[in-house]
Amino acid sequence: MTDTTTTMSFLQQIAATIENSGFALISVIVVAILGVKIVRHLLNIIKRTLLESAVDRLLVRFILAIMRIVLYLFLFLYCLSLMKIPLDGMVSALSAITLAIGLAIQDIITGVASGLMLVSTHPFKVGDYIEADSVAGSVMEVNLFHTILMTPDQKRVQVPNKTLFASNVTNYSASPTRRLDIPWGVDYDNDFDKVRELLLSIAATNKSILSDPAPRVMLSEVAESEMVFTLRVYVPNSDYWDVKWDITEKLARESEKRGIELCYPQLTISYREEEKS
Repeated sequence: MTDTTTTMSFLQQIAATIENSGFALISVIVVAILGVKIVRHLLNIIKRTLLESAVDRLLVRFILAIMRIVLYLFLFLYCLSLMKIPLDGMVSALSAITLAIGLAIQDIITGVASGLMLVSTHPFKVGDYIEADSVAGSVMEVNLFHTILMTPDQKRVQVPNKTLFASNVTNYSASPTRRLDIPWGVDYDNDFDKVRELLLSIAATNKSILSDPAPRVMLSEVAESEMVFTLRVYVPNSDYWDVKWDITEKLARESEKRGIELCYPQLTISYREEEKS
């Protein structure tokens, strides 16, 4: 009740001041127009300064958004002071309005705070390929409330910052190299050494595969109907998928040429003939 009375009193003071100000109101309008131009000029200077510095590009967006709010609020209060409007009532009114708005937009405030934390902790940057909250894609933009991802099939996904901040984020672009494991299942009748030689020889044909760490072949699984060998190599992050597809295709072609039998689903049926009495 007190906050409502204070707000109404403040609004009445504004109305009375405007009614009695005369030419003062014109000067305030002129100051407001010039002030808007000055604020825009200052924001451009701040933006150029930040972009020329070592400040992260994502953080620049947040700094500019906050500075815009602060400068325009200062201009608004200055115009009120020129109109001889007491600012005590303004502060009380702003407090009441801020409380009401804060209760109504708690989720938005949480999203902005999460966005600031994401920018300051640097779990990823624009261009990185990440996976979080069952969504994977390249980071296109990080704004005050959301992070925009572009999936490999060119779908634009908007993920709330508070969701990302609370999730386990996997950044596939954090390291310049990436480990690639290619499983290859073969029939039990194949020779171990022959399969291992095939996998290593195929790896040697791809120039993107790094020599350090060197490629390795392991028997990773003995399944019900197949032996699964795994070719483990390290590749530049940008070449991951190209190498995977290239090696897989070459293995399919060379396995047949070298007489290595691949595994197919099989069912063995045995029966017993009873002796006649």
